[in-house]
Amino acid sequence: MFLLSGTIFQGTKIPLQKWFLAISLMVNAKKSLSSCQLARDLGLNQKVSWRVMMKIRSEIAKLIPDISGETIANFIRANVDTENATLYTDQFKGYNTIYKEMEHETLNRSEKWEKGGTHTNTIEGFWTFIKRAWYGSHHHYSTGYTPLYLAETCYKYNNRSVNIFDKFLQEAVKA
Repeated sequence: MFLLSGTIFQGTKIPLQKWFLAISLMVNAKKSLSSCQLARDLGLNQKVSWRVMMKIRSEIAKLIPDISGETIANFIRANVDTENATLYTDQFKGYNTIYKEMEHETLNRSEKWEKGGTHTNTIEGFWTFIKRAWYGSHHHYSTGYTPLYLAETCYKYNNRSVNIFDKFLQEAVKA
């Protein structure tokens, strides 16, 4: 079996050093990175750079097929310690499936922005993070690729306090 089989590097003609540099530049770019900038940084053409970035984004992405209550509950069960966490949400009915399994607080944003210790500041900060990537680097992307761009932003936001490059490589090897 070839060492790169089953990875994003399978069948590539691009040297692994450039792949690792691309991963490092992408995951450490706070406002994201354009394919034009990556092309300049790595000495690639823009189209090759874009394909590299999309392969990296697809490795990051954990797409869910729909937003039904059961799908959301399964995603939360797989990614959250439901016994020791509190789920803070809006009043979307899709969360009703999981609320019996974990502590759940809701906030009706049409009435107020804060209730006790529950607030919307964290999610508002996250949306700002996404907007920075949109306005600062991407300017436009088609709706077909939106989940990949959002997955990249989510991954970087959720891992902002760890060595994200090492974490990405460890997860890529497991996949």
